[in-house]
Amino acid sequence: MKITMLYFSPSGNTAESAVKIGESLKERCGARVQMIDMTCSAYFTADDKATYIKSVVKPHDILIIGGPVYAHHLQYHVKDMINLLPEPDGVTWGKIAMAFVTYGGISS
Repeated sequence: MKITMLYFSPSGNTAESAVKIGESLKERCGARVQMIDMTCSAYFTADDKATYIKSVVKPHDILIIGGPVYAHHLQYHVKDMINLLPEPDGVTWGKIAMAFVTYGGISS
């Protein structure tokens, strides 16, 4: 099983959770996990963000997307990334996807 985990983590909390999830999937399921930290990536300076995402994501069976919750909402960069993802094709882009969010305080 090949899994790609795409996450955005300005404070590091989502990255910490992503690493733990990835390690657990490797240990328990024998999955190969591609970790992509979008926080300080070239995504933000790319002219064509959708093409950038396609260029860094390897073929996978499952896509996992993680991001923080700020002010009761998923952080807008993560929403933008989700909207730019291509349709699943069953070859490069798996048909299974899941998301996780982290939050760091009582106001979230």
